[in-house]
Formats: sequence, structure tokens, C-alpha cells
Amino acid sequence: MKKEKFKKITGFDLLSKVIEGIDYALSLSMPLKVNTVILKEVNDDEIFDLVDFARERKVELRFIEYMPLGGNSDWERYFVSEKEIKEKIKERYELLPLRKEKIAGVYEVREKETPFSSGQKIGFISTISNPFCNSCSRIRITSDGKIVLCLFDKKSYDIKAFLRPFIREEELFNFIRETVKLKPEGYIKYKRESLTFEENSFLVMRKMGG
Repeated sequence: MKKEKFKKITGFDLLSKVIEGIDYALSLSMPLKVNTVILKEVNDDEIFDLVDFARERKVELRFIEYMPLGGNSDWERYFVSEKEIKEKIKERYELLPLRKEKIAGVYEVREKETPFSSGQKIGFISTISNPFCNSCSRIRITSDGKIVLCLFDKKSYDIKAFLRPFIREEELFNFIRETVKLKPEGYIKYKRESLTFEENSFLVMRKMGG
């Protein structure tokens, strides 16, 4: 939420443009969630600023734990857990559990000592401290046309062959169906077997699609 810090993290002086984009999306009544990653001694002093930003706009805020993916071998230095973020928020607000989704726990943020619902929601996606691999059904497509079944996988599956020089739709559908069956166990395996991340995922998050 701070201009100079945003520029340092992203390399671009575009905080105002991002906020304009969020506000424009909300003006169109688009369903919207705003994701944020809290990093120790980087933006962990902005938790309340982020919560208040979301409350003012009545948009759902989601805190995503920092993950040990390709390109961030020193991830533990910056890691802040769901528990730590909740403890900070509870200094000022109450967090009331609303629901548990496949990948997120969702809470209502409420002013302390008030019976009235605020309608403001905060979600936590906590891959590291509370793995949800057994219920995750997500796959991703990279910017260079590969299916990735899990952010912690070391494999990807190329779909370009089914799109060039022409689209082979039925073959593509069949390929995707069979590929999805190969979805690996995910981060929960690393945690259960106390594996290290020295040879972890080849993925760099900024190159991923949704």
C-alpha cells in the first residue's frame, strides 16, 4: 500500500494504476478478490493497511503464504504464517469463521465488541502451515502453453501440439482428461516426509497463468 515499497518489490512505480484497476473492476460490479503475500520485514507492517483498504471497498482480501518455488531459495527468511497474520489482525478486529473452501479458510472481519455483521471477508490460503493438497483441484497453464498440475511439481505437459498448425479439439480434450489424472500429491508430501526444497519446482511464479 506504500508507493515506494510497491516500486521496490515490483520494479515499477504503478501502485496508483493497480488501485485504479481494482476500483474500476468494482465499479462494474465484477466479483473480485484481492490476493496479497505478506513478507517478513518487507510488508508485514502493512497488514492493517491492507485490511482497511479491503474494508473500505467491501472487497474480499486473501492472504497467501509465501511458498518455496523456483527462484526464492531463501523463502524461510521472508515467510509469515497464517497464525502470525491472524494474531496481528486480532489486535484490532475479531475474526469469525464463515466457511472452509477447497483451498481457503474464509472469515468475517468484525469490529470488537459489536454484534453487527460487517460483511467484510478475509481468506487465508496457507499451503505451508496448513496444506490443502488433498482437496486441491487446480491446474494451471503457463504463458508458453504447458499444463502444470501442481506448483510443487517438476513436470509440465505441452498442449501446443494440439493447437498448431490447427486446433485438434477432441484430441486436446482427451489429452487434458488423461493428464489431470496424473496430478501429484503436492506440498503435503514434502511436509510429511520432511523433504528439502533444494531441487524443488522449476516454476517461477511470475511466469504462471491462472
